[in-house]
Parts: sequence; structure tokens; C-alpha cells
Amino acid sequence: MGTQKPLLPWPPGGEGTLLGALIRSLQPFTDEVLVVVGRNTGLLAPVIAEAGAISVENLRPDEGQFSSLRVGLREVVARGFSSAMICPVDGPPLRESSLSALVGRFGEGGGEWGVAPRMGEKRGHPLLARRELIEAFLAAPAEGNAKAVRNAHEARMVYLDVDDAMVGVNANTPEEFAALCAAVSAASTS
Repeated sequence: MGTQKPLLPWPPGGEGTLLGALIRSLQPFTDEVLVVVGRNTGLLAPVIAEAGAISVENLRPDEGQFSSLRVGLREVVARGFSSAMICPVDGPPLRESSLSALVGRFGEGGGEWGVAPRMGEKRGHPLLARRELIEAFLAAPAEGNAKAVRNAHEARMVYLDVDDAMVGVNANTPEEFAALCAAVSAASTS
């Protein structure tokens, strides 16, 4: 991509970053936003601080994304929280109305361990996780992965249908990111 994905410009034509936009989108719905950083601490810390979030360092980033998730969730528990809103830091945020719908459904309860957005067949983030799902992530083998844990508890998951084109979006190449920006720009002018 030429730069760290969280630092790519967002929204298209704006002066912010994907990470900054994501943090700001989550803040109205959370008490604190924690961002797990690894080797990229020096690059991301200024954006995290400017956006009013808290950096949490993964001292073993070579162990992969699941290790970062577990570091973040341990910090959530240490801060006394019983739920978390989990999402990668390198994708575009959902619309406020989608986040509000997710939080509303999560607040209804009903025995589910987690609530996540879905648009059509695409599932996405954030994943709103209750204490039971947090504990399942933390109890999983270190070499595991989040998808396997979530799938093992699929009966306890709710996927909320939202009308949001950003659900499940992941641009991994410069061409994919340029296409995403073009689509978002076109949608905002129509």
C-alpha cells in the first residue's frame, strides 16, 4: 500500500486517516477507545492521541493479529469493563446509524455473547462482545484465531442486518483502496 493502512487518508479527499476516523466513529458509543499497537507504535501513537484514544502495546506483535486482540481484551478486563467493541484498525468505519443500531441491539440483551453487522452475505466489524465471548477469546490457544473462536460460539452470535456499504470492506491493494475511495466519493456526491 506504500504506507500503514491505518494511516491512509480518510474520508476520501479529507485530511484525516482511517484510524482517526474509526476512533471518532466509535467514541460516541464507548467509554474508552483502546488501540493495540505493535511495531507501528511510533507511527500510530500521534494519531491515536490526537483522536483521544489510548494506545495499548502488544509486546509480541510477531505472534499475529490474534495476539493483539487478546492484549486489547486483557486491557478491557483490567479496566473493569464487561464488554468490548472490537474492530481492526485498517478499515473504514460504519455509518453512525449502523453503529447506533448495533449498540441498540446489543443493549437489548437476549443471551447472545456477541453482535456484529451484516449486509447481505457479508459480515463485518465492529463485533460487540459480552464478557462470555471476551473470556472465550482469552481462553483460546495463543496460536488460535478470532474467527475460530467466534465460529465455535456461532449459536451465541447475532448478526444484525444493516444497510451500510462499509460492512466487510477490506482494501488490501492500492487499486482496491483507490476503487473504495472512488465509490465513496461518488456516493457522497449523488
